Order: sequence, then structure tokens, then C-alpha cells
Amino acid sequence: MKTGKYLQGIVLSLVSIVVAVPVVQAEEPATRAAAVSFGTIVGVVTNAAKIPVGGATVTAVRAGGGIRSTVSSSDGVYSFADLPPGVWSLTVQVDGYPEASVPSLQVVPSKATRRDVVMNVPAAVPAVTPSVAALPPAAPPGSAGTAGETDSSLGVGRARLRLSFSADSWVDVHDSAGRRVFAGSGRANSVKTLGGNAPLRVYLGFASGVQLELNGRAVAIGPQFVSGDVARFEAGADGVLRRDAHSMPTNGAPPSAAPPRG
Repeated sequence: MKTGKYLQGIVLSLVSIVVAVPVVQAEEPATRAAAVSFGTIVGVVTNAAKIPVGGATVTAVRAGGGIRSTVSSSDGVYSFADLPPGVWSLTVQVDGYPEASVPSLQVVPSKATRRDVVMNVPAAVPAVTPSVAALPPAAPPGSAGTAGETDSSLGVGRARLRLSFSADSWVDVHDSAGRRVFAGSGRANSVKTLGGNAPLRVYLGFASGVQLELNGRAVAIGPQFVSGDVARFEAGADGVLRRDAHSMPTNGAPPSAAPPRG
């Protein structure tokens, strides 16, 4: 009788152990998940004279997926919090400076990674003041520029483009003097800001994958500027798109993205 009770006690003990083991195993993943934490990237954007640059668009892209964007404050400070650990790259864009990039930053859990970015000042372009005789005649009332016009006197001034890419697209931009402002690829889910003396001559290799802002205002790329999803136009300082009467240089452009013939 005593032996039976003793065996019964052993069986009950074994059953309790078998039931308890899955509970311990089930709790382990939750404990491990709680241990995973995020990291931070912080820094200051300055120019070559160490003066803070405010209003710069800073974009962080994670290898393997993930993108964040922020704007530097008036004292040049930017920061990204709660970043998943891994390798991140940075691009910094602001009007008046060439784009700066940081190709590889290791984000470590529960730590802040500091990376300051210096924007190099582009070479100064001498200003050209036209003589009185060279000024175009005043336009009669009611003849303000509209999309599609090619009068070179229209849209003259400083223009700022902001290109938001929903798909990869080739980009080629020249200023009014024919100097190349940018040539290269815009990646999907990224933003590129460009500026220069207008009218800017713009060539987009995949127009339907690009949203355009001109001097802070969204502008639709009309069908008159598109051929086979390749867009070519002039962007004026007055916020108007016009047909590009020039032949767009295609240095470095892929053959499949050759600009349409006028």
C-alpha cells in the first residue's frame, strides 16, 4: 500500500515536470524578443566653414530594406531614433550644395552612432547682368507664359526641383547655361533635391515613377512632355513647365532611356 502511494507520487512528479518544460521553452522566445533593442544615428550638417546648415534633407537607407527621412534643424542637427540594428547609408541634400553621402554606418542596439556631414561649397558661378539693349521686350497683357512655350525669356531665375521616386528612374538635369546639375539614377522610395539657374532642362527616363515639385509646389508632368514614359521639358523659375527646344545630352544614359526625338 505504501509502495503504491510512493509510485503514484513519482508519476505525479514526472507529469508535473513534463507539463512545466513546454512552459519554460515557450517563455524563452519572448525573453529573447524583449532583449532586442534599437539604435540611433545623430549628427550635425555643416558647410566647409563649419557653419551649421539648416533645412537639409537627410535620408537614411538600411541594407536589406528600410528608409527614413528627416530635415536638419536651424543649428544643423539631425537625428534618427529607433533604428533597427544593421548597416545604414545616408544621403544629404540641400539647395546650393552638391549632394553628400555616407556609404556605411553600423547601427548598434541601445547605442547612438554619431556622424557629422560636411557640405562642400560648389565653385562660384560669375553673375551675368544683361545690358539694357539685351533685355527682351515687355510682353503684351494676357500673354503670360503657359506650358509648352519655348520663349527663352520665360521662367528665368533660380529654380529648385524636388524629385520623389516611386520607381527607379534615370535623371539628367542641366541649367540655363548648359552646365550639368545632375546625371544619374534616382532610387525607388528616395527623394532628390536639385537647384540651379532656370530654365532647367530636365530629362526623366521613367516619368511615371517620378513626382515633381518646382519651387515648393507640386507640378504635374503633362502628356505633351512624355514619349514612351520618357519625359523631357524645361522647368522655369515661375513654376511653369515648357517644351525643351534643345537636344538633351545623353552622356552616361542607358540606350533604352534615350531622349525622344523632337
